[in-house]
Amino acid sequence: LPGRWVLCYLRPGPNGEGIDRRLPFFPENLPFNESYQMFTFDREGGRVTNIGQLLGPFLRIEVSGGLARVLTPENDGRSPRRFRAEINGGGLCVGKEKNEEKSTSKCLPLPIKGEGLFDGLYVGERLRIGRNINGGGAVVVQIRVG
Repeated sequence: LPGRWVLCYLRPGPNGEGIDRRLPFFPENLPFNESYQMFTFDREGGRVTNIGQLLGPFLRIEVSGGLARVLTPENDGRSPRRFRAEINGGGLCVGKEKNEEKSTSKCLPLPIKGEGLFDGLYVGERLRIGRNINGGGAVVVQIRVG
């Protein structure tokens, strides 16, 4: 799960919904824009950052929050895995991304908060198929890079 996961396919949910609209994904706007998620884990738990580029890596929206695995009777920890993201903030960011060397990033805060649920089916170390549970049922395919 840790790493950078790039969106390579999006299928809208049954009623035409895309990804939960609180999360930034802009794959069609410009050919050089990327949409991806960064997952990290440490002693305090997991974190997720969703990044949607508006003008390449120099102008983007970043949304982040805590990440926790959810165990249900149908999902006892095996794949597919269910996750809960507690989104607690975001920003319109300019400059090199924070995870890059010599970051010049400055962000204008955005009032973004909410909870997201998603299932992730891992097909090897670098391929994941995800389904948004509480945002319309969209399905995504992501590849881990880097």
